[in-house]
Amino acid sequence: GESRHPRRVVWLVRKDYRASIAVEEVRVDTRAMRGVREDGVCGVAARVRSASAGVTASGTTEEFAVSGRTYCAWEGIQADDGRPVRVAVCVEGDRVYEVRAVGPSGAARPDAERVFRAQQKFLESLRW
Repeated sequence: GESRHPRRVVWLVRKDYRASIAVEEVRVDTRAMRGVREDGVCGVAARVRSASAGVTASGTTEEFAVSGRTYCAWEGIQADDGRPVRVAVCVEGDRVYEVRAVGPSGAARPDAERVFRAQQKFLESLRW
């Protein structure tokens, strides 16, 4: 199964500390990696989504490609503070990464969308 003790690889914080984007490696065991190979990135994204403690997911998982890499993403709300969250998951080699964008507390939808667009631009710039 997935360990919810990921290793943070990158953490970007807006200068007023109201929004952030974090890249974390999600540790998966050998059996789970076999599932990744069989089910693809959306299969592992579903497992990561169900293990995302403290986030109430809303909507469905969206699959998309950026710079030749496939991601699966979903949006939700952090249970502890009501902040909007968008989580994108990708597989790179034998590693699984979660790219989590967190918007400002009490953000109106346009403010959350602005943070999610910044996450999308960040995904476009990533080089592994």
